[in-house]
Amino acid sequence: MFQTGDIVIVDLLPVVGREQGSLDARPCLVVAPSPERCGRYYELLTIVPFTTTLTRGCGALTPVLATPTKRDPDRRSRVLVPQLRSIDPQRVKRKVSSAPVSDVDTVRKAMKDYLQV
Repeated sequence: MFQTGDIVIVDLLPVVGREQGSLDARPCLVVAPSPERCGRYYELLTIVPFTTTLTRGCGALTPVLATPTKRDPDRRSRVLVPQLRSIDPQRVKRKVSSAPVSDVDTVRKAMKDYLQV
């Protein structure tokens, strides 16, 4: 199963309105796998999507993290915390990597600020 900090490729279609999506699939950060918290009752993953569009954001609520690839070792991506959502694990196409603990902590702080908890 998936763990907090996993970077996964997710099918987010269909989307409505301003929801983040992609014709292919989109990389997302797993921020809470349900089995850790709710046993198998819900069987959902809570994720936040990434975008490589760095020009628009909401400051600390959309932190920019290093997301290197073989083709682009210097690539950076914005984490779209306001697009936080829970999905069925069947939407995940594959796991591609894991984020460093420091990046997960940055995203958790942004989530706390966004949710005002």
